[in-house]
Amino acid sequence: MLPRVTGVVVLLAALAYWQLDLREGEPVRRAGAVLSGYLQGELAAGGIFSKGPGGLDARNRVLDVAEWGTGDGSRVHLWSFRVPGAMDHPNGVENQRWKVRQAQGSTISLENVLAAGKCLDAVGGAVVINACSAAPTQRWVLALREDGWLSLRNLAAGRCLEVTRGEWGNGIAPRLAPCGYAWQQAWL
Repeated sequence: MLPRVTGVVVLLAALAYWQLDLREGEPVRRAGAVLSGYLQGELAAGGIFSKGPGGLDARNRVLDVAEWGTGDGSRVHLWSFRVPGAMDHPNGVENQRWKVRQAQGSTISLENVLAAGKCLDAVGGAVVINACSAAPTQRWVLALREDGWLSLRNLAAGRCLEVTRGEWGNGIAPRLAPCGYAWQQAWL
């Protein structure tokens, strides 16, 4: 069983195979990809996080709310990780940050930092943000895989968040698919 996870995170896909630094309150590193991130709370996951020698750069792809959307139904996609302090948009990098909240039972919800009160939601086959609620479409089971990576299984669909067709370029929308051990379903 995975220990409780709370805080603010960046969700980095396993297909983006780069290294990340670990400093207190900053991204966690794992060779491969990542549910990583700007931790302001507790993140305890059985010692699978370690300090890496490299730094974060724009080749890393993370879950991002498209066009800095803040309304219900705003699309979520992969986009290059933007380092804190990036000033290429007036809203900065907050559309790539997610607050991990303990939900009912062993589930979590992921609230977008920019779109306060909007959570990652899997409705009608799309992965979007909607007003946070107790809906099972917004509840995720964070599971430690046998290979050391994490998977995010949607409670309502019983399917896992994955990078569509194993592609990881900017603008690729994630989707839900039957859970397995493919790299496109690996997060840290």
